[in-house]
Amino acid sequence: MKPTEMVLRPALKLAYLLAVATFAACVTLLLLPLPMPLRLGLVLLVSWLAVYFIRRDVLLALPHSWQSVTLNSKDEIVMTQKNDQHFICQVLPDSVVFPHLTVLRLKLNGRFWPRSLILVADSADADEFRRWRVWLKWGIKWQSRTRRH
Repeated sequence: MKPTEMVLRPALKLAYLLAVATFAACVTLLLLPLPMPLRLGLVLLVSWLAVYFIRRDVLLALPHSWQSVTLNSKDEIVMTQKNDQHFICQVLPDSVVFPHLTVLRLKLNGRFWPRSLILVADSADADEFRRWRVWLKWGIKWQSRTRRH
């Protein structure tokens, strides 16, 4: 694939879906036969984590949220955060590509822990999203096969 950039935008439908899942998890925690202070503590922890990850990964509202994904001329994926930090990444094999959902597991150079990038249809321009899905599904597999031989 020739060099390209996909600018990310907030995915409101995914935010609503995750908020509903968080609410269901909190209700389930409240119904468990545990002491009330423990239940309330778990509900607060789950709620805080959900708000943080929805703001960072779905609404892209934090300074260290992803802003864009770029494929450069060397076939390297470069992730850019809102605070203008750039990371060269490798796509890990446990990434998932579906027509309406893509979950990229990325190993950032210089970092120990991988990060996930959740892309849904309203996360980016439709044509750019399709182009990236095709490249992620077929281009990376083809490149890894040709590099082994």
